[in-house]
This record gives sequence, structure tokens and C-alpha cells, in this order.
Amino acid sequence: MTDAGQVTTSEFVINRIFADDASFLMESILNPWGGDDNVVEAILDGSYTDRSTIKLWSLLASRTRAGEVVADVGAYTGIFSLIAAKSSWLCKIVAFEPSAVTFGRLVKNITLNGAASRVVPCNLAITAQETILSMPHKWGHYTLCSGEAFDAEDSDHTQPAFCIPLDRMLSPAPSTHYLNSRSNSIWPFTRVAAIKIDVEGAEPGVLEGARQLIARDQPVILAEALNHAAEAALVEFAQSMSYDCRRIAEEWNFALFPAGDEQALALLEQASSAPSKLRGVRQLRFGL
Repeated sequence: MTDAGQVTTSEFVINRIFADDASFLMESILNPWGGDDNVVEAILDGSYTDRSTIKLWSLLASRTRAGEVVADVGAYTGIFSLIAAKSSWLCKIVAFEPSAVTFGRLVKNITLNGAASRVVPCNLAITAQETILSMPHKWGHYTLCSGEAFDAEDSDHTQPAFCIPLDRMLSPAPSTHYLNSRSNSIWPFTRVAAIKIDVEGAEPGVLEGARQLIARDQPVILAEALNHAAEAALVEFAQSMSYDCRRIAEEWNFALFPAGDEQALALLEQASSAPSKLRGVRQLRFGL
């Protein structure tokens, strides 16, 4: 790094992220062209937009009971999983992330925060049916890419991604060898209390593969919809499950919850009126 603060070679960085009264650590790499973790960088420069969604997720996690599970589908490097872990000591969090490089960062962030006993990482994609797909990765093997999607046209290389429906992954009794840690099992659990879905346009497939789970446990669901067509698909799915679908503040995220669930509606209104206060600092950095 130069005297003026310009990064001339890649640096390993430990960032402390503050979310309201909680704080946690997240790794990133700072390159001459910028930081590699888009979420961390947006929090650091004040441009992160999903602050009401973060607040709602934190409120949902804080109200979980012993034996309940929350699912972070499209966990990226773990901010939602870490916030859930900070918000509740009772629930377990299952963090699904299909990208191999991003999954490695997710696991390191979980470990860095001493959350390995409650956050269970799973290197899988969640879809409507069990299959194996080719996942494009835009940059080189050692780079972190946000917004990865199966239909991306431009990529440096691809990786196989194992795709499993939530109905199979989160059944009341273990039914898959993909989520089978003996040291950190989610079983037995009583119900799935909340689900967050951010999978770059593949949200309808995730929901279709979770119909049995949703009917059984009636979780609150936070899902991204990047355009009006995607929003319409969320509304249609919600109606088919006797759910309401409400936009979260002015964000492109939506809350789906059982029709008539006044508590969920009250939490949504609370989060929309008082979004989370997020900030971050680069706490430790050294050259690679």
C-alpha cells in the first residue's frame, strides 16, 4: 500500500461489520481494482440497500425457539447466517451456497466468528428437483464472484453444482447424505421457522421445491425479486399456498407469510420503519 493509501498489491483483510447492536468479522481480499466481497464493500462505503430485510431477518431469528431451524438459501459469504446466529442462541442456521470459492469464504467467516456449532454450511444449490447443473464462474479460480447464476452467459470456467429441493433437505428426519455432519447436526428439529432466498432469479424454483415444507411448517420467507415479472411470480406462488406477499420497504425483497399472520405483518412493518444500521471498518490487513 502506498503512503496515500492506494492498494498496489492484493491484501488480506479482516473487516468488522456492525449491524445495530451486534458485530462480527468477515474476511475479504482488497485488490488494486477494489474489494472482492460486494456485500462487505457496500457496507463499508454505505451503499448497502437491503437494510430493512436485514432487520426483518434479525427479528425473525430472535423469535425462534429451541429446536427450530432457519435456512439461508444463497448464503454468499454469510452475512445473513451470521446475523441470525448473533440474533438467537436457540436456533440452528443452515447456509446453502453452491459456488465452491464462495462456499470456502462462507466457511471461514463462520469459523472466524466462533459460530460453527450453530451455522451448518452446505455446498449445494437449492432447486425444484434433484439434479446436477453446470454453474458458470465469471472470473478465475481464486476469485469471489457475487451474483452467480446458472444462466450466466459469460464465464471463465464452470463447476458442477448439486441441486436438491428443500423438501428433501429439511425433512423432520434425516433423509439425505448431503447434510450429515455428526459433529454439527441440525436433527432433531421441530420446524423450519424462516427461509431467506437470494439466488439471482431462481427463487421460483426454490419455492416450488419447498411446497411440502411450507405447508408443514408455515415459515416466513424472505425472497428477492429483481423485476416486476419476478414479483408477480412470488405473488402467484404465495396465493397458491394461502400466503400473503408484501414488499419490504422500497427494496426488491419481499416477505411471504401465512395469510392472517398478524405477528409477521407487525415485524415487517417494524423492519420497514426502522431498518438496520450497518457500518464496517477494516480491522486488520496485510499483504499477500
